[in-house]
Amino acid sequence: MTTQNEQIICHDHDLAYCELCHSRTHDCPRRNGDGSMSASAPFSDCRPCEDNRLQRRRAELDAQRADERRRVAQLDAMNDRADCPDCGVSRMTTALDNWGRCLTPSGVGAACSRTCNDCGQRFESLNDYGHCDDCARSCDSCDAPIGAWDNYTVGNERWCESCYSNDGAMCADCGNSYDSSRQGTYCGQCDESLCGDDDCAERHVDRCPYRDTEGIHRYNYIPQPFNFLGHGPRYMGVELEIDGAGENAEHAREILAHSDNEQLFYIKSDGSLDAGLEIVTHPATLKFHMDVMPWEEITNTARALGYRSHQAGTCGLHVHVSRAALGRTHKAQELTVSRLLILIWRHWAELWKFSRRRDDQWCRQQYSDDKISRYGLDDAKNRGRYTALNLTNQHTIEFRLFRGSLNMTTLRATLQLVDALLDVSKTRSIAWIARSSWLDIIEAGFGHPELMKYLDKRGLAYGPQSDEILNDRRGN
Repeated sequence: MTTQNEQIICHDHDLAYCELCHSRTHDCPRRNGDGSMSASAPFSDCRPCEDNRLQRRRAELDAQRADERRRVAQLDAMNDRADCPDCGVSRMTTALDNWGRCLTPSGVGAACSRTCNDCGQRFESLNDYGHCDDCARSCDSCDAPIGAWDNYTVGNERWCESCYSNDGAMCADCGNSYDSSRQGTYCGQCDESLCGDDDCAERHVDRCPYRDTEGIHRYNYIPQPFNFLGHGPRYMGVELEIDGAGENAEHAREILAHSDNEQLFYIKSDGSLDAGLEIVTHPATLKFHMDVMPWEEITNTARALGYRSHQAGTCGLHVHVSRAALGRTHKAQELTVSRLLILIWRHWAELWKFSRRRDDQWCRQQYSDDKISRYGLDDAKNRGRYTALNLTNQHTIEFRLFRGSLNMTTLRATLQLVDALLDVSKTRSIAWIARSSWLDIIEAGFGHPELMKYLDKRGLAYGPQSDEILNDRRGN
């Protein structure tokens, strides 16, 4: 260390300068007695500057030691242990891998890091995630290798982080992840993602903070009491789904203007629709539907607001029929249901063409045996809700076969066909139904002009000769 007066010599001037602070003085102890500069005179700092330099150096060393202690603490926290779990070597003496195992060979003759992270066996080589060939995982979407911590459950699959960030989404209602490229929807009001399950979408209606629900009842709404319209007992309750113009309360109120304060029909939300409503009538006789129910006003208003039904591709036309109309006793009602199931099974091709459906996701054919049996009927009666004839309701049966429509002729013909099917099922035996032809069913619909017109339009009247056959059967 130099003395306080020692300063560096300026070669251009007869002055002395400090290397850091550049202070100068004519008093320089480096000069010889004759005024010449000593060759051994050190080039250094003045005392204050050198003290500052040492203080800064000490501070830098203290900061480096603190960083090292933090780094070791972070490694300990990450692996929750300080030593290799296989050989016990400390990480302070050797490097450890991401799983806390040493990278240098231990007493077993191989690096401990070659222990499979799943099965615990040692192998000559592992994949990038520390798995042997038997335990190796891969993304079910792109087949890339994934680690135990680097995967997401999407349905029954495991995806890598990249695939999940591109196509994965979490349902805001049930919390399950799903493939947004194949399924799912969004709330039209708050934009939260939903997995597409009916229950999730319908529950979301209750908690969406941005939805105006005045005029739109919840999906599980049941009026108390029902308003039975006409003289029964064969009452039909119609559910007409419309889509494309939003689950909009203002639109709903415009349609409800034809309902006489909800005395004729009401409107509910429906999670199976993209952006639509479900119009539900009170139970009414076929005559009331044909003569009194304002179907023309309902369908015209819905179209004017931008709604579609058949063209939307998401809508159904469901018809509930009171079980009381099937028979006076439970046994009689079950017998009528059995006949209906056989009737639908016998004439499935014609009924499917009539329905205008493109897939049976919501209305599967439930009788699957090649021949009629008690076992087949019992099985058909327990196939769940999404069948052609839904039998899960206590007081009604539900025809779910038909595609939605805002066309008056189609809507009326659908109700008339249901009435004709009920007539056949109540008056004919299972044996007769099993041998029946489609012309037998047409004959049951003689008194329904819209039905006959629609059958001819759909090519289900079987050509001009069918008129002669039908006339002969009527005795004309």
